[in-house]
Amino acid sequence: MGKEKQKMYEDGAAVLQMKRVFLKAEKYNRKKYMTRIRSFDKEAEEMTLYTSRGDVNEISLDAVYECIFEVKEGRFGCEGVILKRFRDQEKDQIVFRIQNGFYKV
Repeated sequence: MGKEKQKMYEDGAAVLQMKRVFLKAEKYNRKKYMTRIRSFDKEAEEMTLYTSRGDVNEISLDAVYECIFEVKEGRFGCEGVILKRFRDQEKDQIVFRIQNGFYKV
């Protein structure tokens, strides 16, 4: 995938939803988080996503999430984990590590 193809994901809307938790003590959350793709790194298989203010604190680091997004080529999904979550002056952000690639939705 070339740089142009990687750029096509940027600024696209993405919906993030918890699929399963790793720890029994972790609470399963059914909430759908509306995010925006800040960047996509194919080599690292990571996406950085902007979240709504306050959502970053609700998103678990101990769960698998599904991410669904739409681009010109169609609607796609992937599963993965949250590597880190943080707030900076720009916006709340999370780094999402993709597992097992993309699939068409």
